[in-house]
Amino acid sequence: MDDYLKFLWLLIDRCIFSSLLILCVLMLVVACGGGGGGGGGSSFKAGDLGTPDKLNVTDTSVSSVSLSWKYSGPADTTSGFNVYRDGDRVSSTPLSSMTDFQLWPSTKYCYRVSAYNFWSESNKSNDVCATTLADSSPPSTPHDVVVYMEEDSGAILRWGKSRDNHQIAGYKVYRDLQELMTVVDTSAIDSSASANAEYCYSVSAFDSFANESEASTLVCVDTDWTTDIIDENSEIGGGLDIALDSLTNSHVIYFDKTHGEIKHAKQSNGDWAILSLDYIGNENRYPDTSLSLDSDNLVHSCYFDTKNHELKYVHIKLGTPSIEIIDNGDSIRNECAIAADIFNNLHIIFIKGGYLYYSNNLTGSWISSAVPDTFGASRISLAIDTLGKAHISYSTPGPEIYYLTNQFDNWQINKIDSGAIRTGGLEDTSIDVDSNNKAHIVYGCYGFSSVRYANNIDGNWAPISIVNKVFDGCYPSVAADNLNKIHISYRDGDISTDSSSYLAALKYITNKSGKWVDYTIKTGGIVGFYSEIAVDRNFIANIVSLNNFHLEYDNNR
Repeated sequence: MDDYLKFLWLLIDRCIFSSLLILCVLMLVVACGGGGGGGGGSSFKAGDLGTPDKLNVTDTSVSSVSLSWKYSGPADTTSGFNVYRDGDRVSSTPLSSMTDFQLWPSTKYCYRVSAYNFWSESNKSNDVCATTLADSSPPSTPHDVVVYMEEDSGAILRWGKSRDNHQIAGYKVYRDLQELMTVVDTSAIDSSASANAEYCYSVSAFDSFANESEASTLVCVDTDWTTDIIDENSEIGGGLDIALDSLTNSHVIYFDKTHGEIKHAKQSNGDWAILSLDYIGNENRYPDTSLSLDSDNLVHSCYFDTKNHELKYVHIKLGTPSIEIIDNGDSIRNECAIAADIFNNLHIIFIKGGYLYYSNNLTGSWISSAVPDTFGASRISLAIDTLGKAHISYSTPGPEIYYLTNQFDNWQINKIDSGAIRTGGLEDTSIDVDSNNKAHIVYGCYGFSSVRYANNIDGNWAPISIVNKVFDGCYPSVAADNLNKIHISYRDGDISTDSSSYLAALKYITNKSGKWVDYTIKTGGIVGFYSEIAVDRNFIANIVSLNNFHLEYDNNR
């Protein structure tokens, strides 16, 4: 009788949640002896199914227990098996094995299994117990840590979630290597941070068993950066560049969109002297510009005249600009880069007919030629080593990043990286060479969604991501200092913790301390566009960028 009542209760329970309500009602009538026949009650018994046996534990982990069992009951009338943990049903399966997940570490759990079909459930199997393993594995290191200052709040931090084999309990925030606070979310506010100081932060994750991850890469906010607006009366288009003379004065080339002019600005004793170089109109396409100084501190620049479709070279002597046309025509793209070697010879690269062209004035006049196998090249950058050899970085659709050099007389091309985040795009690239004539390249954002860095110091290219999850274009620029340490400026397109707002940042990252440290220079809506960096002999970083359509200069002197 007990089995019969148990069967009825199971049938009612399943019918309540069944879409075949009419069929269920008919089955209930039959089960209760209705329908005009017999009236002798049901013949279904739990024993008809057979009882699972030889239940055993096959594996345990920090958060799971795996079970298996034997079953010799009728397969044609058995729907599956119910698994009970500590008396409560936790799973149903058609198989004779299962894994119970999301368990607590170092905890004992006991199991039994029964067979079931639509009408009945068998007796439960033997009881078996297991204890999950202790959790000694730390969480993954928090990633994508950013920090910036808000005047009324202090230092704002955010980061990406860590992963753990069980459960993240919280995060520890360190300031200047000392533990500052513990939080449970992926953001924090250091309200004690004040202006006119540098603060460096890292974040670690910990789980419920006090396992702590490694601390993240240091990110810093430095309020000691000084800022100048170079040309307050002009709206600036794209195409900025910066170079330093032997007295560490900064020189900047840029396009004044308001007046349609290519301009040069020189800093001396804290003031900026501005010189108009050429009128090219304010056509739709912003001209690309590039700047280099020779050993005599003479200024040399190339730029694309969007009005006349001309690639031009200009040099300044005794305060007067002199302009030459390097090439012209509709097949010339709005890109160029220039560099002077230690012999004061000039080298220019540009794009024509889809190919990268190399030009120099070693013979006293400009001689240009296409570099083979460079079709599709774009986002070009040029550096010249102490032997007068060219080192070039560029991107092709894919995106793919290439390094090109004539260091060994013939042109040699190496593909150093391929993007996989957003296919088909182009990457901004920047290159510099150190005192050992080794190349350093920085690139990224569109196809990689990160700032990537690579060098050939040991003869091989081994790209790494030094900043992850950078969005909306980052315009990276690289410079090697006298000790061959690397300095990079870039734009982070959205660092806001509030999804309804937008906050960009001008960033600076360097390994001068022996490890990469990421600094936030300033934040705002339109900051950091077209950033370019130069480092002087005192290891001071000098950065120009577009800030709210004005030309801004920042340094950490």
